[in-house]
Amino acid sequence: MAVATKRPADPSSVAKETADHVLVAWSAQGGIKQVVITRAEGSWLHAGERRILDFSSGLINVNLGHGHPKVVRAIQDQAERACYVTPSFGEESRATLARLLAEVTPGDLSKTIFTTGVTSESRRARVARLSSPNDGVT
Repeated sequence: MAVATKRPADPSSVAKETADHVLVAWSAQGGIKQVVITRAEGSWLHAGERRILDFSSGLINVNLGHGHPKVVRAIQDQAERACYVTPSFGEESRATLARLLAEVTPGDLSKTIFTTGVTSESRRARVARLSSPNDGVT
C-alpha cells in the first residue's frame, strides 16, 4: 500500500487535516484554532503573510533557527548515511558528539545519554540509580 505524502494545497486543508488527524499535546482538542505555518526562516515562522517570532523552537530541535544552510546540509549528509540508529548500536555522529561533549564538561563527567520524552525520565532514573551510593535510591 502506498502512502500519499503530497502536501495539502492550502492552509485551510492543513488546518482541517490537523483537526481531523492530530492530537495536539496540552490542549483541549475541540477548541483549537490552528495557525498554519507555511514556512520558517531563522527565528521566524510564517503563516501566510503573518510573521511570528518562534519562542518555542527550543522545545524540540531548532534552537539554531529554521533553514540555516549549514544545518540543512548537515541533516542532508546524515540522512544519506542513516536517518536514525537505535541507541543500542554505535553510530559515528553520535559517538563524535558524545566525545566532544565529554571534552568540555567539568570533572569526570564523560558520558552522555541521547534521548527524549518519556524515555528521558526512565534514563534519568537509571543514571540516579547507577550514581547513587545507596541501593534503591532514585
